[in-house]
Amino acid sequence: MNFYFLPHHDSDDIAESIKSALDISRSTASALAQSALEAAQQGYYYNADGIKLDGRYFVQAARDNKTSIAPTDALQVFQPIVHGETRIQVAN
Repeated sequence: MNFYFLPHHDSDDIAESIKSALDISRSTASALAQSALEAAQQGYYYNADGIKLDGRYFVQAARDNKTSIAPTDALQVFQPIVHGETRIQVAN
């Protein structure tokens, strides 16, 4: 595999965007987690405009297609995906 290092990208706008996206209080993070749990259990949620978004089909499909693996079952052998190249760029 080949690694290609691209020039770094230093941007005050990107830095501020990332900082503000990660700067939430513990109570806000807890409320978001609770909201996600309720949406998964109910199968729907309301967006910021108050519109009901129904995801019950997707939740039910996930439940119907779950697979249980017994502790004694053999696991599939992992086959890594091989890529010809990887490009790396650091941006703040």
